[in-house]
Amino acid sequence: MARLAPKVLNLNESDRSELQQLINRHNAAQQLVLRAKIILLASEAHILHLYVQPQVM
Repeated sequence: MARLAPKVLNLNESDRSELQQLINRHNAAQQLVLRAKIILLASEAHILHLYVQPQVM
């Protein structure tokens, strides 16, 4: 089975800031906050993937 490469998700600083502000709002809808968290984690995972190479056994 072919392994698909993850999509590259590049966020600039203003996008990150806007998502973080949305997460920190107390009156934001839970579903929207969850989506913002997923987007931030996906962009951070891409950054981490650049630095950490998986071990192949």
